[in-house]
Amino acid sequence: MYALTYANKLIRNGQIQNALSVCRKVRAVLPIALQKQVDWNIRYYSDRAHAAPAHPADTQAIDITLTTIKARLPAVAKVIESLHRQTMPPRSIQLHVSQEPHLLDDGIQAADLEKNGLNGFAKLQVHFVGNTGPYRKIMPYLDRHFSQPHREDKLFITVDDDTLYPPNFIETLTRHYRQHQCVIAFRGRKICFESGRVARYGAWPPGTNTPSLLNIPTGKDGVLYATSFFTSSFLNQDQALATAPTADDLWIKWHTYGNGIPSLIVSPEACLSDHHGFPLVNYDQSFRDHSLYRAHNSGSSGNNDVAIQKLEQQLTSINLVAQVENLI
Repeated sequence: MYALTYANKLIRNGQIQNALSVCRKVRAVLPIALQKQVDWNIRYYSDRAHAAPAHPADTQAIDITLTTIKARLPAVAKVIESLHRQTMPPRSIQLHVSQEPHLLDDGIQAADLEKNGLNGFAKLQVHFVGNTGPYRKIMPYLDRHFSQPHREDKLFITVDDDTLYPPNFIETLTRHYRQHQCVIAFRGRKICFESGRVARYGAWPPGTNTPSLLNIPTGKDGVLYATSFFTSSFLNQDQALATAPTADDLWIKWHTYGNGIPSLIVSPEACLSDHHGFPLVNYDQSFRDHSLYRAHNSGSSGNNDVAIQKLEQQLTSINLVAQVENLI
């Protein structure tokens, strides 16, 4: 078992001091060059030591969180409708939008929501937030969580604004979470290495349907998280936008990896094509081209690889972790 993953399991069981002890013992036998990763975990566990005791997340009370841009508002009602038709209904569906323009978004006003039929859904909650692009899907939700003086662990699922989710969507993610207690995604890849460093994003193969620290969820078909997988350091908005301005999946992965949280990919083949995953609201090429991935993160742009280099330098280094675990 990975030593850092074991330490994380200890902390999630309330054994914070034992987790710190494991990390300090690991650090003591490592060369200086490899101590950076363990220092990250020690800071994480120390942060948790000062927080309120975590309670097991309620798997019957799950929030959905997403964002959208003005051009996609006409399609969002269909997405929200599919989330209302779940065999295991969510507690809430939280849509984060912004009035100011940024990236592909022209900005959304309250009247735009009414015009596009978004006022009639019982579970929908609309939050107007600052426009941080894709980070609106997750950061405002976690910001509200960490701002609570007495917070309990909660489960939440991030979804995309262009995908229709099948009725057993939440039920399936939750079933896997109960078994594995880690990040659960329908779609994702697996980080691999070339010449002693993280390989370019385009070379990463499909992920695996067993938990792995190297699996990286990609958001389209939905990802389930627990709030306990994060600390408030994740909410460093300025650093996120400077490091990975359009690659929120990568920013999230580097943090959950540094915190020792594996991920499981339910349908590995879904990353190979949109036709292998859940259906899109609209398959017209003009609709599909008007996306953050096509504009900024596709293989030809290289933006994902630039973000990966910055994340390796500025946050925890996945390449260092691999070396740490090989030495323990």
